[in-house]
Amino acid sequence: MDFKMWELIKRLLGSASNRQSFIPEIVVTEYYRENKAAGLVVGPPWKEAAEFANSISIELEDIGLIENAAKTEPSRAMVNCKQRTDFGEEVYQALQGQGVVDLFEGMRCEIDAGEIRRMLHQLSS
Repeated sequence: MDFKMWELIKRLLGSASNRQSFIPEIVVTEYYRENKAAGLVVGPPWKEAAEFANSISIELEDIGLIENAAKTEPSRAMVNCKQRTDFGEEVYQALQGQGVVDLFEGMRCEIDAGEIRRMLHQLSS
């Protein structure tokens, strides 16, 4: 299975911008399309993956990686605006590194602020 939780987290963090709606279902749909186009096993059924993406987004907010954001362009129709916090930006930038998603996956890093901080510390060492 090539459906990686930390890849999904990276994508969710990437979509947390006060310039667009934050809709986890759209993020997971795009991830599915890319995996399918690459001929990779997609993982759980889409509905389960969408529910998983929604629950992850709640956890990301609970541990302080994303937060509610005011719309920067009131004329645009946007819903559920989120933005990365400083901690969320640090995690997002780290996940951009080559092999970092695989490292988080391999270490079975949970969505826990302390555990994520330890992983970031290991990366910077």
